[in-house]
Amino acid sequence: MNYSPGGMCVAKISLAVNEYYRDKSGDRVETTEWIRAVFFGKLAEAVEKNVKKGQNLYIEGRIQTRSWDKDGEKRYATEIVANTFQFTTPAQTQKQDQ
Repeated sequence: MNYSPGGMCVAKISLAVNEYYRDKSGDRVETTEWIRAVFFGKLAEAVEKNVKKGQNLYIEGRIQTRSWDKDGEKRYATEIVANTFQFTTPAQTQKQDQ
């Protein structure tokens, strides 16, 4: 957790979003996308106190894309600016033979 120049709490987390599917040969494939989520104020404090690595979360918010220059190259980051979150239970995984 960090603080903005105005003194507001800011928490950033990386979320692993997994997808499972079968390829053309029938083999099970897992892909993972990493998404950054940003929390502000009291929500950031709640994330800092309660969220641990590996927990399942449901997050609502808006998508925001930022840009900046680094070493003369334009960089971009797309993230979720969270309005709320809640803990969820893991979804039942499908059996390997299905």
